Amino acid sequence: MKVIVVGNGKVGKSVIEQLYTEGHDITVIDKKMQRLEEINNSLDVLCINGDGIDNEVLIEAGVPNADLVIAVTSSDELNIVCSMMSKNLGAKNVVTRIRSKEYAKQGQFIKKNLNIDLPINPEFRTAREIANQFKFVGDFKTESLSKGLVEIVSFRLNENNKLVGLKLNEISKNILVCAVERQDDVFIPSGDFKLEKGDRIHIVFSGKNLNDIYSILGGNEKRAKSAFIVGAGKITYYLSKELLKLGMEIKIIDSDLCVCENMAELLPEATIIHGDATNQVVLEEEGVFDSDSFVALTGNDEINILLSLYAKNKNVNKVIAKINNTSYGNLVKDFGLTNVLTPKDVIIDIILTYVRAIENSEEIAADTVYRLVYNKVEALEFRVLDNFKGIGIPLKELKLLKDIIVAGVVRKGDFIVADGNLSIELNDRVIIISFNKRLHNLNDIIR
Repeated sequence: MKVIVVGNGKVGKSVIEQLYTEGHDITVIDKKMQRLEEINNSLDVLCINGDGIDNEVLIEAGVPNADLVIAVTSSDELNIVCSMMSKNLGAKNVVTRIRSKEYAKQGQFIKKNLNIDLPINPEFRTAREIANQFKFVGDFKTESLSKGLVEIVSFRLNENNKLVGLKLNEISKNILVCAVERQDDVFIPSGDFKLEKGDRIHIVFSGKNLNDIYSILGGNEKRAKSAFIVGAGKITYYLSKELLKLGMEIKIIDSDLCVCENMAELLPEATIIHGDATNQVVLEEEGVFDSDSFVALTGNDEINILLSLYAKNKNVNKVIAKINNTSYGNLVKDFGLTNVLTPKDVIIDIILTYVRAIENSEEIAADTVYRLVYNKVEALEFRVLDNFKGIGIPLKELKLLKDIIVAGVVRKGDFIVADGNLSIELNDRVIIISFNKRLHNLNDIIR
């Protein structure tokens, strides 16, 4: 597809790199020549120095013939105007990053009346992802598919976990181990794969069995009742709104007095603390270690990592950190900090889902794309239409690609974990786990 990305900042660059690896024809528009030179030195993309709301620049970039325009500059207004102009010039689809809380409230209006196909608020989406982690207490990371009917949970096996030493075909049929990280290797395991202490495993199960799954995971059924959040930015605002709905007690600390006063007006139900979270005495005086959970959401990756490691060392049940530099991901997991979220990755997952849907003429593209194991594995959700070649055939008789797992199907509101006898039927929603395979179409899973 011909894709034009307006804005080559941190998010824009990540989007460009991911779409480039998937073989798309990319054109980049940015006002800063240095950014364009950096991306042009590493990728074979067309770069245009100019303003995303300059009609001549948009025409020079090929917007009238573009399949997709993605506006991800730092200005909401510029992104909105650029998207509207692109649509008027003939672009088939537009994706727009909109960060303001005020605009976020008008999402449906913007989509319907401003002719924007996909408005994305990265802070709101990231907050929703973080809030989703509170389904479990402890060192678990969770992804939800099919509106919560399917859960993917990842965690590390300690020496006391009852799964250690078992082969996968000896584990409860209510769950499926879809990926295993062992040191620097990643496996899409078969039934005779034996689990070892220290493995980080990713399991798929029905969201309706959430309470029954705790004994298998070795977790605590008690839900978190309180959260201590460092940093009073936009993500904190959206996250606090979600957690307050759950009846949780929220404490927020920030070193900027004006930011604290503003947050106190927006969130009267939360406790807002003006203080330096890097000061150990301040943290202890404010009762950080009396909370069930700790979330580091400052704008500084290093502070978020250090504070999270400190909270983990003090045995806080759930510790979550936001980082912007994805290269830190592999480093922090070696220190035991595994529940890390990156706003850029959240945006890219959404855009990838959208891109794969609009480029697929057969209309059986993935409805959802989640990247797991530091983007090495993908979990995809497909809706089964009548042009799928494997309808009604048991999985054991289908010739599936290597490193592909059919995790199960959602059928009539229930998730069925796959085994060899399961057949995929019309109107099912199929959950596919893929390692190093780029799937756009459900038929791509068949050799």
